[in-house]
Amino acid sequence: MKIDYKKLNNNFIDDLNLSIIHIENKIKELLKIKNKTYDNFFDVIEHLLDELEKKSFPLQIEVSTSITDLGKKTYEKYIPIMNEFSSKLNQNEEIASSILDIYKNEDLDDIRKRTLEKQILSFKSSGIGLDQKKKERIKTINLELAELGNDFSQNVTDATNDYKLVIKDEKVLSEFSDLDKKTAEVKEGEWKFTLHGPSLTTFLKYCNDRKLRETLYKASTTKAPQNEDLIEKILSLRDEKAKILGYKNYRELSIASKTANNALEVIDFLTELGKEALPKATEEIIELTTFAKNKLGYESVAIYDYTYLSRKLKESKYNFDPSEAKPYFEKNKVVSGMFKFLEDTFNLKAKKIPNVKLWSDKTTVFELKRNNILLGNLIMDLETNENKRSGAWADSWITSYTKD
Repeated sequence: MKIDYKKLNNNFIDDLNLSIIHIENKIKELLKIKNKTYDNFFDVIEHLLDELEKKSFPLQIEVSTSITDLGKKTYEKYIPIMNEFSSKLNQNEEIASSILDIYKNEDLDDIRKRTLEKQILSFKSSGIGLDQKKKERIKTINLELAELGNDFSQNVTDATNDYKLVIKDEKVLSEFSDLDKKTAEVKEGEWKFTLHGPSLTTFLKYCNDRKLRETLYKASTTKAPQNEDLIEKILSLRDEKAKILGYKNYRELSIASKTANNALEVIDFLTELGKEALPKATEEIIELTTFAKNKLGYESVAIYDYTYLSRKLKESKYNFDPSEAKPYFEKNKVVSGMFKFLEDTFNLKAKKIPNVKLWSDKTTVFELKRNNILLGNLIMDLETNENKRSGAWADSWITSYTKD
């Protein structure tokens, strides 16, 4: 499987528009087919959209891993273009009618039947069957939601990058190992801790100054306060969209595409899960609070204390310091161990592919095989950086497709 990654460039939007024009012209030709089938109509459209998705990947990865001014400006142009294209496609009555006919009349296997059911549901959530005024409103709402979502994410990224907690007294770091201190930016006797995962979690686990732990924790949980207004707008638009589409509320619209039959099933599941988990969680909190009061002199325990106190409790009960285990969980060892598990459990063998040019020189590519048959490639980018989407996440570039 060839990996052909081309970095984002100034021609991206022009190339995108050309691709969209090609797809729209091709669909016009497909609509002229008298006897439309899954293979000669729906599958061809899916393949065209799959190719468009592959071409969009450089932009998607740009805004997720190393956002630049070019990436920001390009993505702002990308959102309305793709919203217009997808709205025209998903609100096209002729396309929807053709796919519905295929679903009703063709002898389909379960996989194809389910694929069409999801597509028909997608048509409904885009406004198929509504008058033109309501369709236009749905299109406008979708655009606003996409732009608000982008603004929300960018606000979180900017707030995460802008915040620094400066430590000048090294006594505050007395419980840090030398390795843990490296999660901070060190310059001229100052340690700067940030809201990025490695720095934040390390500080909350090892900092002996409770007030400073509170400061960093609250900075993390209240970052990007301007998103409060965005959340209100998002909720309002979702509710309006759901009601235009004939649902009582957004909850019903959301659940329509999921496995659960209704929202109550989800609530019941979470309630039952809570019943099972709560007793053990309560027991652990009581133990932690008792330890903090009796051994460390705490009058009360707050949420920003939990990580620190959990470590102290483990050290007291088991004489175990988590930092001593870190050398055994070095990145390359963990990756190697994961692949060993996949091989032993699922007969998946991984082989590193050298010299593949991607968005960062810190990325690593592996090919995955079973019984010497290539199943796919796995690209790993495990290093944190200021402009990368926070947390652990995965995305798809080239998905399994029948024509590949």
